[in-house]
Amino acid sequence: MHPFAPLFPLAAIIIIAVANRRRRNIIDAFRKSSATSNERAKTLVDLGISDSFLFANEVRQRVIVPSQGDAYYLDEDRLEKVMLLRRRIALGLGVSLLILALILFLIS
Repeated sequence: MHPFAPLFPLAAIIIIAVANRRRRNIIDAFRKSSATSNERAKTLVDLGISDSFLFANEVRQRVIVPSQGDAYYLDEDRLEKVMLLRRRIALGLGVSLLILALILFLIS
């Protein structure tokens, strides 16, 4: 077993927390600029954000929608649906890990 193996779950939690914080920063930039409709779309420069993996993922999931030129806007309705799905997935994974931990505890 790798000497740092017990720290792997903690590292995963930290990575997920950092990614979620950065995702919230992207969403907040759209909200603060009122870029929540096609008519109010803004460029990434106007929003003060960069074209990152997390930004591209939000575009892929249609939470952030391309508009005219290089502008984008936040689809609040779609964000609500995606966030609900993410919460369900996280809950399912958490319950699965808890069950797995319980099984490993009982058989050891």
